[in-house]
Amino acid sequence: MLELIVLIILIISFCGMISLFVFKMPILKTLKPIKEKTSFRIKTREQLKRALSAIYQAPTDIRWDIFFQKVLSKIRVLALRAENKSSSLFVRMRRESRQKKEQELDNSDYWQEVGNLGKKKKYR
Repeated sequence: MLELIVLIILIISFCGMISLFVFKMPILKTLKPIKEKTSFRIKTREQLKRALSAIYQAPTDIRWDIFFQKVLSKIRVLALRAENKSSSLFVRMRRESRQKKEQELDNSDYWQEVGNLGKKKKYR
């Protein structure tokens, strides 16, 4: 019984594929063939150029190497600024931590407590 159901589904699916092929073949014949084969990199590069030129309304004869050089230099400056800010923050945090430890040591009566412990014990 199960084999019969699977066979019916197989036949119906095969008939559906044949009907799609028959009905879509005239449409496929009218399509123009692709003349040149472009790689994914070239397509994405062209899309990136179009998007950037649309955003910045740049002329089409822009020198992309100079443009990307400027963008990279701006990114580098931002990264250096962020690094400088983080390093100054770390230095300040270390200084505050050191000062806090020194204050705790100055304010603590550790040595007095140690001395008092020795006095409280009476030896017999």
